[in-house]
Amino acid sequence: MLNRLLTIPTSDADLQRRGRTVLSVAMVLLGLAAIAALAVIFRPDPIPSLLGLLAAVVCVIAAMFLAHRGNVGLSAWVLVLMIIGAAMLPIMIRREVTSSLLYLTLPVVVAGVVLRPQHVWLVLAIGLTVVGYKALGNVAGPVSQPEPWVLLANSGMVMATLGVISYLSAKISVQAFADASASKRAAEDAARRLEQLNADLEAQVQARTCELRGAFEEAQALAGARQTLLDEIGAQRAVIREMSVPVLPVSTRTLVMPLVGDLDGERLLIIQAEALAAIERSHADTLLIDLTGVALVDTYVAQGLIRTIQAARLLGASPVLIGIRPEVAQSMVSLGIDLSDVRTASDLASALEK
Repeated sequence: MLNRLLTIPTSDADLQRRGRTVLSVAMVLLGLAAIAALAVIFRPDPIPSLLGLLAAVVCVIAAMFLAHRGNVGLSAWVLVLMIIGAAMLPIMIRREVTSSLLYLTLPVVVAGVVLRPQHVWLVLAIGLTVVGYKALGNVAGPVSQPEPWVLLANSGMVMATLGVISYLSAKISVQAFADASASKRAAEDAARRLEQLNADLEAQVQARTCELRGAFEEAQALAGARQTLLDEIGAQRAVIREMSVPVLPVSTRTLVMPLVGDLDGERLLIIQAEALAAIERSHADTLLIDLTGVALVDTYVAQGLIRTIQAARLLGASPVLIGIRPEVAQSMVSLGIDLSDVRTASDLASALEK
């Protein structure tokens, strides 16, 4: 409730401060007016005093209404002028002004917290004018009253001192709120910049993530295509190997296997597998291994051929080596390869005749 009562509809920090101060002072003055009404109601003639208090209350409520509407400057002036009027009323009515002049210091103090710093001098000038007027007009007053110049000097010195203090206090408050507002704006700007940087960074991260995801998907597609190509190449190689080691039937009981090119370990395994598979399928009893197209036979190749011959014999076929070239024969002899138990023939025709 109190927070709602002290709420000022403005974004200016200094106006909010002065508006809340106006409302706080106004509530204090309303409390003092209520106490004063209880005090004067028992006087012999309370009507004038009550009317004065009623006028003061109306001014205070008006100041509060203006402050709540956001008219802080006008509400502050209404409040200060009301205090000046309340201080001047006993001075104007009574001739004893020594103690009443002290109340003129109140508007100066209040002005320092509700008005702008430069307006404090205006309130001080109004107070000094009232003091000077009453001091100079009080020459014919009672003997108990001090000399007019003494009254003017004392009251003026007190009010001037309070005016300077109020001005400096208002100036410091305004500067402090200005610095606070600048710091708040700088912090808000920094927060906005940081938020924008975060948004830009998130956008960059998302864009980079999309790029990486696209690159990863493309790499996966390329890897899949590469694997498919490798599988196709592997299949083609298998077909080529099978075609490079053909086993051809030349009769119902005879197979011929022409070998062309260099022989390595993998190809020797294929040769052995194809030869044995063909013997098993055809139930052939003769396998002609044609070496016409083989340019080089080393120990490893010779041993591989011997293993094939031995495996064919286990299946009931009789292997025959045909078409051994002279250089191949010399190489096999120099390597000490024993082929004494292997039948040979010079060419395919002579092998078929035998």
